[in-house]
Amino acid sequence: KQADMVVVGDTYGYNVLPTFPNSGEPYFDSNNVTIGDGTLRIESMSVTPTNITEGLSDVVLGKFKFVAKGEAMNITSIGWNFALTTTTDGALWSDVTNVVVYDGDGNSVAGPVDPVKDSTQGGTSNFTATTTDTLTIPVGEVEYTVKGKLSNDFGAGDTLQAGISIGAATIK
Repeated sequence: KQADMVVVGDTYGYNVLPTFPNSGEPYFDSNNVTIGDGTLRIESMSVTPTNITEGLSDVVLGKFKFVAKGEAMNITSIGWNFALTTTTDGALWSDVTNVVVYDGDGNSVAGPVDPVKDSTQGGTSNFTATTTDTLTIPVGEVEYTVKGKLSNDFGAGDTLQAGISIGAATIK
């Protein structure tokens, strides 16, 4: 057999078969293989700002697109960070609870988890909800929506921003 695998070129999509100086050499040396690492890109997606009734569950807090190239990625821990800027003294970081991550089909894939306070600077509280459920990102694009429960303490003009704390992530 001349080859045990098929290699397809990126530029033109043709099959490539390596050649060797003499026919006695193997075409594939399974004891000496280097496989390149895959890459993962995470992008925030826009969420239309809306007025939200107090005390609701499943409020959209953020949306993110994950793009895996080269190989599937397993995220075993990831920090969903939030910044809460209030115009009143009512809402606190602890008024955001039950953070859950949903896939594009609306299935719960991580959480629920309650956030932990990171810091307060001026009128902004920063906090992170770290999920430890494994998210498998296949090669290609996957969208996730982060939702949570908001207490009755929010007031008009309060702003909640969502992001990802990559330092609180474990990706394999």
